[in-house]
Amino acid sequence: MQREGLNISMIADRAGVSKASVSNYLNNRQGKLSQQTSERIAKVIKETNYIPSFSARRLRRTDPSKTIGIVIKDTLLQSMFTIPFYGFMMKGIGAVLDKAGYSSLLIPEKDHDSEKTIGYLKELSRGFVDGYILFNIHVDDMYVKELAGCGIPFICMGYMGDDAQQNYVGTDYRAGARDAVRLLAEEGCRNIAISIGVEESIVSRQLMSGFAEEMGIQGLRVDDSLVIKGKSDMDESVFDELLTLFQQPVWPDGIILSERHFYDLVKVSKVLGFDLDASVRIVLYNYYFRMVERSFSYLDIPYEEIGAAAASNLLSLLEGKATQPLLFKPRLVRK
Repeated sequence: MQREGLNISMIADRAGVSKASVSNYLNNRQGKLSQQTSERIAKVIKETNYIPSFSARRLRRTDPSKTIGIVIKDTLLQSMFTIPFYGFMMKGIGAVLDKAGYSSLLIPEKDHDSEKTIGYLKELSRGFVDGYILFNIHVDDMYVKELAGCGIPFICMGYMGDDAQQNYVGTDYRAGARDAVRLLAEEGCRNIAISIGVEESIVSRQLMSGFAEEMGIQGLRVDDSLVIKGKSDMDESVFDELLTLFQQPVWPDGIILSERHFYDLVKVSKVLGFDLDASVRIVLYNYYFRMVERSFSYLDIPYEEIGAAAASNLLSLLEGKATQPLLFKPRLVRK
């Protein structure tokens, strides 16, 4: 076993060489050393079972690590392999990073560990990781503030606001929601509902903003009872909320919701015994599987292209280049 308390100075003293020589040896710069010096250092390391601190060595590095950290907040590791959104995005990110010779490090985090994880990210940025791509950011996000305050390069997957820094790439869900409401209104819907997901998320804010704006333009009322919120659009059920919604005296005749929440609506229609196709016009967002048998209108989002753009922008930041925020407008596919 390694003797406790050993460091480069002690190895240098035992070998009768300078600290610089030991450092050159440990960092594979033996070309700067004589064969005799290398052998003396190697002999002491073997005798003491000395193991150099990898993190300390990385702290002294000035060359890039060629590694990007991908931080997925508020998500359990197992969910990352069951929610298609991440797979599509990762494909785009991976293609750009591979081409540039970069590797990626996946970092999942649940919200109760945020402060601990931020500290971990700061330590990684000392040499292990060059920059970060952040998923699931919220309004006034702690990660954004902390990394920006430390000067650590990062790109947010999601709209940060017009007055925010220029380091985000995402989907223009506001425009998508407006298109969805406009389509439903054109089809005669007057009582339109929406499921927006978790209120604190950027996506939720965009959806609600676009929904309310276009409802006003169409002369339709925005009633709180028609807005389902507080549940993730990717991995949480809104069955109870939809059940309540469709037990009201006046049903929604149109609804905007994610594919995940659509399956809850199917269950509700079976429980209450109504014909979903004949009763409600539907527009889906975050439509991944495309396995729904019915023909619904949906927002087509270029996930891979967005992921690739985020990775490209981060690499530009690492090269000291200015970047522009990018928002990709969903394409409304009418059925």
